[in-house]
Amino acid sequence: MTTTDKGANAASDKTTMLGTSIVGTSSVRNYSDAKILIISPGHAVYVGKEASQSNSDEYWKGGFKGEAPYYTQHALAAIEEAGKGQHFLLVFSGGQTRETAGVMSEAQSYWFLGQQYNWNNKVGLEKMATVDDFARDSFENVAFSVGKFVMATGRMPLEIVICGWGFKEARYRMHADALGIRQDKLHYINVNNPEGSAADVSSPLGGALKGEKKTIMDFFVTPFGNSGILLQKKLQRDPYIRGDAAYRYYNLNELFPLLRQ
Repeated sequence: MTTTDKGANAASDKTTMLGTSIVGTSSVRNYSDAKILIISPGHAVYVGKEASQSNSDEYWKGGFKGEAPYYTQHALAAIEEAGKGQHFLLVFSGGQTRETAGVMSEAQSYWFLGQQYNWNNKVGLEKMATVDDFARDSFENVAFSVGKFVMATGRMPLEIVICGWGFKEARYRMHADALGIRQDKLHYINVNNPEGSAADVSSPLGGALKGEKKTIMDFFVTPFGNSGILLQKKLQRDPYIRGDAAYRYYNLNELFPLLRQ
């Protein structure tokens, strides 16, 4: 065998080995059986490395003081709901909103939280969980999660389930109206609320309700959140300038005709 032949064979062996190392390193997930969309909206970026850290504020970037356990409960409630059947797709939704967390998105961090909790021991659930890591507000949590569902399954969800703050249900139902989603197709799970009294604005719950009233009025004026103070908030939550691209990425104008107006 000549030196040239040996070189050719060596190159061939390397090509074969390279091909072998690539094929089989990951799998294409099949979401085609999913009919119901479960949305877990993000509120902050979780950076903990083990489940026990998820209830501590220091492991959440951008959250409010004392709310870490609530965020964890939101994620686990969504996982629990998704584990009730075989036709759910769970979407953790939330973009790269916190510069202090780097490029880790809220959605990705919630996914890792689920992994740290072993998906509540729901066998196979990990394969029916994915992320939308573009959303910058609650309106986009809904719109982008539906977009991700359609991208994954090829069709609109038959029903939508949202797991989150109890005091935010009215806002999410406003978003459904703005997008043309029927109210009877939207189910909201009130996971928890901040502590305190609704009548005491100095308490976490009272303060949250006061802020929520203002936010609902802002969305009433600007249903898509694309102008005024709501747009300013989106931009502040988009340090890596990714959010606007999601409207094209998910082809939302085709999914929601009302967005064309």
